Amino acid sequence: HWLEALQMRIPGAQLMLAVTHIDAVEAAALDEQCRQVKEAVQLCLDNIRRWSSDKGVLRVEVFHGGESQRINCLLGEGVARLRASVVNYALGMQWYREALPRAWVMLRSEITKRVRDGHKFMDFQEWKDLARTTGLQGELFNICTSFLHETGIV
Repeated sequence: HWLEALQMRIPGAQLMLAVTHIDAVEAAALDEQCRQVKEAVQLCLDNIRRWSSDKGVLRVEVFHGGESQRINCLLGEGVARLRASVVNYALGMQWYREALPRAWVMLRSEITKRVRDGHKFMDFQEWKDLARTTGLQGELFNICTSFLHETGIV
């Protein structure tokens, strides 16, 4: 299941489901499909809770327990509600407004500078050495590397 795969790859990921093109299906069929998706999501989240009972592992979270935000693409209905939901969901996230550690910002700035100067590649040892100049080592180095990768810096 895609939700379990997400849990394995990105523990603690937070997501919101949206169903688009609701204008292309009968209202009763749409309600039934959304109900089935929500039921499947809740079942999957229950399974994840059971096999990830370790207190140190963040669990995937799904906005409103898997309730889909409905969008009519032809008329634009639901778009304003979706935008408001995204903003409210983001404001409530655990890491919202969390400042990046100084070493991460320094490393990101150094990478950006190198790219501007024409550097396109860096071997792993050079990457480790550069990170070490900012004070990053061990698990923090791994976490920062993942973060910079996920945000498109490296």
